[in-house]
Amino acid sequence: MTSLWSSHAGVSYDELLEEIPRPIRAACVLHASKEPLDWFVMKVFTPICWNGKSAIEAFTLSLAEQLRFEGYPRDENVVAEGSIVRAMYFVTKGHLNMQSNSLLDRPVGLGAGSYFGERGLLGFSISAYTVRTVRACDLFSLSSEAFIKVLKQHEFSRFALDICSRSYKQIKEKHVVACSEHEMEEHWGAALLLIVQEICRHQPVTASGEESAEQVGEESIKTDCKLVSETVVSKRESSAEQEESSTGNAELPAHLEAMAKALTTPENCFQAFAPLLHIFLATDPLNWNATFSITSVTQDSNGDNNRLHFILMNRLLTNFLLRIMRRNITHRQTNQLMSLRQSCRSRKCV
Repeated sequence: MTSLWSSHAGVSYDELLEEIPRPIRAACVLHASKEPLDWFVMKVFTPICWNGKSAIEAFTLSLAEQLRFEGYPRDENVVAEGSIVRAMYFVTKGHLNMQSNSLLDRPVGLGAGSYFGERGLLGFSISAYTVRTVRACDLFSLSSEAFIKVLKQHEFSRFALDICSRSYKQIKEKHVVACSEHEMEEHWGAALLLIVQEICRHQPVTASGEESAEQVGEESIKTDCKLVSETVVSKRESSAEQEESSTGNAELPAHLEAMAKALTTPENCFQAFAPLLHIFLATDPLNWNATFSITSVTQDSNGDNNRLHFILMNRLLTNFLLRIMRRNITHRQTNQLMSLRQSCRSRKCV
């Protein structure tokens, strides 16, 4: 309470904002968090938005609608190292220190206009940093659930997430061997460029020739775009429509041509999508050991079955060990225990 009175004159801004009508509240929050929010959007989403300035402004407003005010007194942890990342924060007032036992030699200062906590936000990763207030701070938080909600509301952000997801699956399927960060950057750039080119190939292109043929091509483009937009509302009802509007489960952006012109090399692709990849993945996309090693890949078609099998065998082993400790095990059960142990070792489960 002392901090509340000293820093906010006893006013609870969170309760005050909740009582304001939604449009007015969004405008107030956008004004209060404009500097860090604009910096975040410019760094992460402007390089992958080809729908114009109006799309970025609408996206920023949607983010502001989901922000929640949080006030912290001095010497209090906002994020603790080793905790699950559930939200990111925008600093509008005060000062904080970011420190890490494994990644930073000395604390890094964060002031008004800064943001933190975005790394691995969509992957519920484990925080590698502790962020502690130096003096009373005003923050706006964006939860991972609210962030996903905003990403799904806008066409260009849905499209960008789909490109990241498909590129990640492609690299996994290639079974890339251990490599350096520079080589991983090349793998990411090549995968992203390939997905972009595949999407561009699925766009109907008018052929040069007679005027009537061009008109037919233009009509087919309009028809295809209409079918694609309808898939956002409901599932396709026939296989014929699937073939006609197939885009690899990705919606065609309004300015696909601009995207194709901007993303012509693997380097350009990685530079554009790298900030979003750090948010999308739970681990560093350039860290092969954390992201693409055999032990970390658990989402392939057989991965879930193998994990379940390993878990069941581990539970059986635990039960056997408990019974051994209680001296309630037969010779036959001992042989079963040894065979299970060998099976686990062969599968690299133990």
